[in-house]
Amino acid sequence: MIPANPKPFSELLQEVDGEYVPYLALLATLEWRDKRSEIIKRDDYRCTSCSHSATENHWDSKNQRLIHFWWGDDELTFVKNEEGKQVLTALPKITSASKPYHLQVHHRFYIRNKLPWDYSSEILTTLCNWCHQELHLNEVVKVYDEGNNLLTDLTPCSRCNGAGWFPEYDHVNAGLCYRCGGAKFEELIKVKVDR
Repeated sequence: MIPANPKPFSELLQEVDGEYVPYLALLATLEWRDKRSEIIKRDDYRCTSCSHSATENHWDSKNQRLIHFWWGDDELTFVKNEEGKQVLTALPKITSASKPYHLQVHHRFYIRNKLPWDYSSEILTTLCNWCHQELHLNEVVKVYDEGNNLLTDLTPCSRCNGAGWFPEYDHVNAGLCYRCGGAKFEELIKVKVDR
């Protein structure tokens, strides 16, 4: 999850002073926030797989539970006014969701040591958290070295087994694996930055 006030990459570089930068720290930068926003806007704020948008959340204090829903277009409906008369009013349609949806940006492939925002927009796509998880469970995302050679001997993260996140913990830091920070592979946990 991107913090409310992300810091620029240049500031992050000063903080680490030539050390390796964790992938999770790169996803908390101003540059990634801007690239992520660009891709989600391009994809019309919807998952390119299932077409869901992000849900809104509301705490139902009466039933002590979190409700997930989508706002829809306004619909005309009759509502009682202050005098008790039925009047035709435009109200937004609300559709409930059985689980929370939030939008993520997926890299179709990775290049070792490349910054997440330095990929061309065609390589990035918007997925909801559920489609993103399904994709990573069923497909292996290819990783290339800096010379465009396919890396085939990468070791999945020992904590998340290469998924990069845990959907059951998506309420904490968007469910990103704390060990690999979403990098998925042991060899990609630390990204070398030569800038």
